[in-house]
Amino acid sequence: MKKLLFFIAVISVSAWLFSSGCAVMVPPTGGPKDTLPPVLVNATPKDSTLQFNAKEIKLTFDEYVNLDNVLTNLIVSPVSQHNPNVTRNLRQVTIQWKDSLKPNTTYSFNFGNTIKDVNEGNTLKNFVYVFSTGDHIDTNTVSGNIMLAESGGVDSTMFAVLYSNFSDTAIHKSRPEYYAKIDTSGNFIFRFLPQKKFRIFAVANTYNKNYADSTDEFAFLDRDINTEEDSLCQHIKLYAFRAYPKEVKKSKNISTKQKEKEKERDAKKPLTVSNNLQQGKQSLLTPLELTYSKPLKSFDASQILLTDTNGVHIRDFEILHDSADTTNTKFIVKKNWQEDSTYKLIIPKEAAKDSFDVALAKSDTVIFQAKNKGDYASVQFNFPDIDITQHPVLQIFSADNKLTDSIKITETKQVKLPMYEPGKYHLRVLYDKNNDMRWTTGNYKERLQPEIVVNIKRPNEIYEFIPDADNVWDIPLKAQEEPTYKPLIL
Repeated sequence: MKKLLFFIAVISVSAWLFSSGCAVMVPPTGGPKDTLPPVLVNATPKDSTLQFNAKEIKLTFDEYVNLDNVLTNLIVSPVSQHNPNVTRNLRQVTIQWKDSLKPNTTYSFNFGNTIKDVNEGNTLKNFVYVFSTGDHIDTNTVSGNIMLAESGGVDSTMFAVLYSNFSDTAIHKSRPEYYAKIDTSGNFIFRFLPQKKFRIFAVANTYNKNYADSTDEFAFLDRDINTEEDSLCQHIKLYAFRAYPKEVKKSKNISTKQKEKEKERDAKKPLTVSNNLQQGKQSLLTPLELTYSKPLKSFDASQILLTDTNGVHIRDFEILHDSADTTNTKFIVKKNWQEDSTYKLIIPKEAAKDSFDVALAKSDTVIFQAKNKGDYASVQFNFPDIDITQHPVLQIFSADNKLTDSIKITETKQVKLPMYEPGKYHLRVLYDKNNDMRWTTGNYKERLQPEIVVNIKRPNEIYEFIPDADNVWDIPLKAQEEPTYKPLIL
C-alpha cells in the first residue's frame, strides 16, 4: 500500500509540473569564447590633453578589468620620484600621484600587459595614455637594438635608459629620465620625447635602473644623441657586457664539528677512478682523461702501464696533471693513438692515494679501442664577405653551449676541419680586436667597448656535422652583422 501511494504521488507531482509550465533548468551552452581585450570608452581628462593640471586620471573600459603586476608593467615617462597609485573598480582604472608635474612636459603612461578583462584574462597590450603640461605633445622617438656582446644573444630583462644629465657619475648615482623595455629580439623604442640631447645606455633590471654594480650587464653608446637629428636616434646598436664576472656565492659557514663529520665521511668513502671513453672507444682528437673521485695526496704516473692486446708494453705515452684542475683529481694520458688499435691501461691501486691515505680498492684495467677516421666528419666553412681586418675567430659550441673550439679565420676566408667529432653545434664569430683568440669585455670608465660576437644563424641555429656527408656551408656573415631591425609598434 505504501509503494502504491508513493507511485501515485510521483505521477501527481509530475502532472502538476507539466501542466503548470515548469521546466527543468539547463545551464546555458554559451556563445563563442571572448578573445577580445578591454576597450577604452572614456578617459577623464581626455587622452592627449594639453595644459594638464589634474591630480588623477580615470579610465573607463567596456567591461570589468583586472590589473596585473602594475609595478612591473607600468612605465611612467619621464620617470617620477614616487610610483603612482593605480587602482581599479569594476570597469574603471584610477591613477593618482604625489609628485608635482614638470611644466611644458609630455607625460606618457605605458601599461604594458597590466590591463586584462576579468572573465578570460584577455590583455590590452601596450595601452598608452598621454598628456602634456604645455601647449603641445612631444612626438620624437629613439629606437634601437641591444645585444649581448659575448654571445650575440639577447637578455630581454634589460632596459634601455636615457639621461639628459651628462655628468659621468649620473649613470652610477641617479635614476634615468626615461627607460624602455626590450623585446625578445633586443629591440626597444622611446616615444613622446622632447627635442633634447641624451646619453643612452642599457642596464640590468634593478630598482633604480642605473649602473651601480659593475658585475651587471651594461652597455653604452660612444656618442650623445639628439632627438632633433632623427638619423642619429634610429637603429642604435648597443652591445652589453659584464665588466667583471658575477661573484659566486660562498657556501654557508660550516661549524668545526660539521667539518670533522665531513672528514670522517670522506675518509670512509672508497677512492675510484673514471675516464672519458665514449662507449669504450678513444678519440683520435682528444687525450684520454683519468679522474679520481677525491683530491690526491700522492700520484705516481710511472706505475701506470699501457699495453697492446698481446701485453706488450707501449712506451711512447705520458701522463700529465690537467693544468686546469685545481683539485688534483684529473690527469691526461697523451698518445698518438693508432686508429682501430686496441689498448689496455693498467692502473695499480698503489699509484694514487687521497689525503686520508686511501688507495683504490683494487687495481683497475681499462680495455679500449681507438676510433677510426671514418668515425669523424669533414667540415668546411666559407666566409666570402667577412672582414679579415677585424681579426675574426670562428667559435664552435656544443649543443649544450660549451665552447669546443676557437679557430682563426685567415685571408683564405675559409675554415677547413678534415676531422671533427660528429654532432650538433652552434657557431659564432668573434671579432677579436686585440688578436688574443678570446673575447675581451668592455670598461665604461675607460670608454672601452667590448669585442663583438655574432651568432651565425640558420634554421634552428644548429649545424650538424655528419660523417661521410658534404658538410660545406657558405656563410654570408656581412649580412648577419646588421640584422634587419623591426621597431616595436606600441
